[in-house]
Amino acid sequence: MPRKEFPVFNIGTDIDGVVLQSDIPLLKRVKQITGITIERSDLQSWKSVETIVYRKTSDLSLAREMNNLWFDPESLRNSPPYKGAIITAILCRGLPHSQQYAITSRPPEFRDSTIQNLLQHLPFIDWNTHLLIRNNLSQNGDDFKVDQIKSRGIAHMTEDSPTTFHELVTRTTCGLTYINQPWNSSDDRYQNYRANPNNFARQFCDILRARQRFYLYQ
Repeated sequence: MPRKEFPVFNIGTDIDGVVLQSDIPLLKRVKQITGITIERSDLQSWKSVETIVYRKTSDLSLAREMNNLWFDPESLRNSPPYKGAIITAILCRGLPHSQQYAITSRPPEFRDSTIQNLLQHLPFIDWNTHLLIRNNLSQNGDDFKVDQIKSRGIAHMTEDSPTTFHELVTRTTCGLTYINQPWNSSDDRYQNYRANPNNFARQFCDILRARQRFYLYQ
């Protein structure tokens, strides 16, 4: 009798706010350039920097320039990792028949710098093939993540964006973990999915539960 192929358990994660603390170098750069101090707790959305800088300077051009630092290569390279995400990835490495992917809505021109940053902290993953990034900006970031989860058969996804998380809940069937961040603190939905960014035990247990369901229904 031919041996049955063991199905692969695919694990997905967002990058910014989940694996990397990309807001830390951003806020430092804004302080250096404008002298304006913005606290992490002030970041209620990805456009909060623009709103705050404009409110303090009345300079819309400067405000937009500061908000675009979210995608500045220097800021991306200097983003420290969340220990919880790193430990979770190391634990997942030990799961048989599993693969890990990073799924991000970053602009496509930052593919190389994103790979370099991920390799600093997670060198045991082939990011050339396991980084899923948009090829163009015409596709909505939420739609891109939903499409990748469905087409790649992602069985568990970790996310921090409230709009994206809602789309994943309503449009996919994968297991989910919702990482606590200032920009989702007012979202009182999905409390049962929540985990702190450095709580690797909760994140890994969520993945194990998704893995159990995945193989149960194969």
